Amino acid sequence: MLFKVGGFGDAQAAAAAAAGGSVVVSTDADPLSASSSSVTNALQALLAFVSALTAAEADGRVLCCRADSSPGAPHPRGRLKFLLLAPSARFAPIAAACRALILAGGTLGPPRLLAGALFPCLPPGRLQAHACGHIVPPEHLLALALGQGPTGMALDYSYQARSSSGALDELARLLLNVCRCVPQGVVAFFTSFEYADACCARWAATGAAASLAALKTVFREPRTASAVEALLERYAAAATGPTGALLLCVVGGKLSEGINFSDGLGRGVVLVGLPYAPPNDAELSERMRWLDGATPEQGGGPGAGRAYYEALCMRAVNQSIGRAIRHAGDYAAIVLADARWTRAAAEGGVAGKLPAWMAQSLVTVKGPFGEAVTRMHRFFRERKAEEARKIAQAAE
Repeated sequence: MLFKVGGFGDAQAAAAAAAGGSVVVSTDADPLSASSSSVTNALQALLAFVSALTAAEADGRVLCCRADSSPGAPHPRGRLKFLLLAPSARFAPIAAACRALILAGGTLGPPRLLAGALFPCLPPGRLQAHACGHIVPPEHLLALALGQGPTGMALDYSYQARSSSGALDELARLLLNVCRCVPQGVVAFFTSFEYADACCARWAATGAAASLAALKTVFREPRTASAVEALLERYAAAATGPTGALLLCVVGGKLSEGINFSDGLGRGVVLVGLPYAPPNDAELSERMRWLDGATPEQGGGPGAGRAYYEALCMRAVNQSIGRAIRHAGDYAAIVLADARWTRAAAEGGVAGKLPAWMAQSLVTVKGPFGEAVTRMHRFFRERKAEEARKIAQAAE
């Protein structure tokens, strides 16, 4: 039996949904102007929600989500959501009924957490994890973990420090240096639309935005899905043009999953900070609280909530930085802009949680920023020389 899931969080959602465990009732539709299909869908969601309430599940929760009135908000009206927090209870009969069960996906790590969430009662040795290597050779990837910016300022993009004027100005200087080193397209990922807005407002006031625009054509990810396709067309034309382009995106947004920034569309990726979910999110808080209080047989225990929180962050990281490496001949530089990437695990470092294909090409730069610039220049010079050799060989 084969289940295809997209990640640790998705595996939990898939398990719950298979048992009718994640049901959302939204008030987005206007019954006076809605089409018959949207009304039918709304009624089906309501019936599924009521049906879920009839199940006597100890791990069942009902979330009442208030309306989000911010511009472009994905949920401008209120929602009711029914959750089942123990996916292991739904996967246990599936595992017992088949001779083999395969979970396949690109971001299933870390395997230990996935096993604990779905199959906590399996004896050791029954669950085997296999990770395939990347098709791209290690020399085609340069991954830089940066602890300092161009002026020597520590890159602290934690929630408490990231919005200071110094942090915003140093980030602008970092992007300017990256855009000078990286040819064609550069994609920068921010942790939220709000933070991207704060950065762009500061750079417009200081002149940094004009400096970036003088190097590359700058684009920003739209909040509405209908505008994405047109933006990508304009970005692709500029990225492969004479000066290249810079695309400012958001982790978890429309451009961080399923988009192909191959070749000149994404020669460089900059990840600003670590995309931890808001700790006050109602659904996340409830899942973490339940995991911390659950038994090992249920896939929980002390610290399980924090482990789940970390896994969500790393899954978002892996999805975003994987946008640029798309085929065997592709190459790109990945810049991880946050001092937490340069620290040891005991000090709060997270580099050890990167996928193996990236970890083998990771260079930790704790010293002067000039080292990162030198490495980027050398990397692209070598790739350009390699391309020239291949063209010459093909012409012989």
